[in-house]
Amino acid sequence: MSADPIVDCAVYVDGRRDPHSYTYAQALAHVRDTGKGFVWLGVHSPDDKQMTDIASVFGLHELAVEDAVHAHQRPKLEAYADTLFVVLRTVGYVAHDSLSSTAEVVSTGEIMLFVGTDYVITVRHGDQTELATLRHRLEEHPTQLALGPMVVLHAVADRVVEPQTGIHPGQGVIQQTTAALEYLRPRHQFPH
Repeated sequence: MSADPIVDCAVYVDGRRDPHSYTYAQALAHVRDTGKGFVWLGVHSPDDKQMTDIASVFGLHELAVEDAVHAHQRPKLEAYADTLFVVLRTVGYVAHDSLSSTAEVVSTGEIMLFVGTDYVITVRHGDQTELATLRHRLEEHPTQLALGPMVVLHAVADRVVEPQTGIHPGQGVIQQTTAALEYLRPRHQFPH
């Protein structure tokens, strides 16, 4: 088994983080027993067993769980019973002293989200878009966070899309073009 993939797990009631420390199973049981709040579980690069354990607690669909373990999914939104599964592609500019034809200019990753009525699970692959800062920013606005898991989905999507809408201000026109072409270059060759 690989390292613990749990980045953070918390219960939010009325938009405020519960000060108690919970495992994700305890957190979900607490929310369902009290009928108040939701769980936000943050996970980074889980393996099959770790994600299967999470799935069994939250009742996640096996196809979505498989996608969450094996990155390289296309962006999508799928509905499974009472859970939404969202895949977002992340990008990050890779700084270089000088650019060459073999230099990676853009690195990519993914964030997958499972959103239910009383939980949101963020599964991150890659290091382009950390979510701790976003979580802390949302915690500073409890009235917004009190609206529930969909607020987290919206905030994560906004966080992922925001860096992709502009090019790093320190880059020149040539670097901007190179970065755009690198991002758009097909990664796989398909038979004709």
